Amino acid sequence: MQAAVLPPAYGEAFSTLFDEAPQISYDDVVAVFQRDFGKRPEDIFETFEPTARASASIATVFKAQLKSGEWVAVKVQKPEIEKQVQVTCPVNK
Repeated sequence: MQAAVLPPAYGEAFSTLFDEAPQISYDDVVAVFQRDFGKRPEDIFETFEPTARASASIATVFKAQLKSGEWVAVKVQKPEIEKQVQVTCPVNK
């Protein structure tokens, strides 16, 4: 959700949901990488900073360096999001 479309008072009230949500642990990050790629972040990136730079409602952002030397932001989806989406948006079969 874009906080910019809300009146300022709402943006301030919801800032923790948008920008300061709880972060996932580095152990959770490693588990997501293992599940999705079969590798640890260190196997994919030259450098992967274990401390998050930002966190929002569905993902946490980390700073990493590609093997080419370029620095990038890596957005890691929070592990519980898939369950939450299934509960709030069930698919009719």
